[in-house]
Amino acid sequence: MVCNSLDMLLYMALAGRGIACVPDFSVKNALADGRLKTILDPYVTGSSNIHVVWPSTRKMTPKVRVFVDFVHIHFGEYLVTNADESKRQKVRRPA
Repeated sequence: MVCNSLDMLLYMALAGRGIACVPDFSVKNALADGRLKTILDPYVTGSSNIHVVWPSTRKMTPKVRVFVDFVHIHFGEYLVTNADESKRQKVRRPA
């Protein structure tokens, strides 16, 4: 199935109308209770990452604050926050 709605993909997969490529967190309950099963695990190449970054030298705008809060509320258990400072690369700015 091809669709731009995660809800519709899940609805159709649960109705037996096709297969869906969706994030694990969105089908955790359906996988646990057997309503859905994974079928293409051997072909999975890895996970996708989403990065939320903003300049630390400026005050965060209200729109960015709302988005960061949304990500934290809905994806908090999957977040890795505050990257290890020792592993960050120093960015040199041109003189």
